[in-house]
Amino acid sequence: MECGSDPRLPWHHHCMDATETPEARLVDARRAVAGLVWRRAYDLFSAVAANRELDPKDLEGLAKAAYWTGHSDESISNLEAAYAAYVERRDDLRAAFCALTLQRQYIYMLRDSVAAGWLTKAERLL
Repeated sequence: MECGSDPRLPWHHHCMDATETPEARLVDARRAVAGLVWRRAYDLFSAVAANRELDPKDLEGLAKAAYWTGHSDESISNLEAAYAAYVERRDDLRAAFCALTLQRQYIYMLRDSVAAGWLTKAERLL
């Protein structure tokens, strides 16, 4: 989407402004994910991640946006980071979801042994 798109539309966004707070960018990035505006989500999450650590849910959002904008390696690294954060928090369900998503991505890349490892991690968590 271009800057100045129709504000009546649910996926409307404005141009990034250097004075926006990281929190405002995160809110906009989450809205972009919800609206499937992947490039916008990727740009916003990446801008915030360049200056501070994202929480695991936002890492998942960045991973989705990275995947849908053709940055599969970045998608994987962010999902792995989300997985580790969820394990640390003892959020087994979210960690398992990340592990299963990673398993699927590695299968698509024909890396069966790595995919099997992620499936094993998910099974142990569940």
